Amino acid sequence: MARHLRLKDVPNIINEINAFDGKITWDDVIDIIEEETGIRYKDYRALYKHDDIVTAYNENHARVERDAG
Repeated sequence: MARHLRLKDVPNIINEINAFDGKITWDDVIDIIEEETGIRYKDYRALYKHDDIVTAYNENHARVERDAG
């Protein structure tokens, strides 16, 4: 059975995404999740059910674009 993120892990993952310097990629998010939980996702599509993680990812991109402009 595949392991899933626990709700208590999500805030730490979001904090790491928010603290990421530069434009984050889904591979970076997958690496962060593995470092925080030991769970390795094969691709980003499984993360789309975690709205908070997707929002943090999108906010990172918006922040980088805003800071560059």
